[in-house]
Amino acid sequence: MFKKRVVKGSRDSKRKRLADEAVASDPVLPKDTGKTAVAEAQVEVENEDKRALYLAKEREEQEQELELRRKERTVLEQEIDEDIERKAKAKVSGFVKPVSKNMKTVTITDYQPDICKDFQKTGYCGYGDSCKFLHSRDDVAGGWKLNTDWKVDETQEKEVLKELEEIPFRCFLCKKEYTSPVVTKCNHYFCSSCFMKQMKVSTNCPICGKETEGAAKMATKLRKLLKKT
Repeated sequence: MFKKRVVKGSRDSKRKRLADEAVASDPVLPKDTGKTAVAEAQVEVENEDKRALYLAKEREEQEQELELRRKERTVLEQEIDEDIERKAKAKVSGFVKPVSKNMKTVTITDYQPDICKDFQKTGYCGYGDSCKFLHSRDDVAGGWKLNTDWKVDETQEKEVLKELEEIPFRCFLCKKEYTSPVVTKCNHYFCSSCFMKQMKVSTNCPICGKETEGAAKMATKLRKLLKKT
């Protein structure tokens, strides 16, 4: 018996058969009318518009924030200036003068001014400018010495003031400052010319009424006090 011979199809027939199957399986697609490209362009434009609007809004918010900060700073500066002017007007008289607007002062008080002993004695310090102590060769006095000096001055001033309190600051007769003052036995002071004129009228003291016998001596103590003052 003979076997049946199978004849294979050519490549062209196979390719045609596959193309027919593909056409049969795919749905019918509409023809391209050219609107697809326009739709894609519209989507891109819309995205760009949204991005631009977002950036513009963000920029506007930043500008508003900067403007708000600028206004707050201006208001704060105005309040500070008004406060300084108010304090300055309240301190016009006396030793405290108005505060200067263009000057800010800082005061530092050193309550322990230690002096470098090496520099004070020899004029040289191994630490140089990095030394934490004061480089000074001036003669300084301790606090107790300053207090005693001030006490001496205060006592002398008190004595002078006490002596001046006992003496009238003007002549009793002429009501003017003393010129060549003299003192009587009863310790009353007058100008020499005023006393001589009064003695021509009466030899009694014009203040206490005691007899002076027309005698008075030079008031050296009062003259020294007048020279000091």
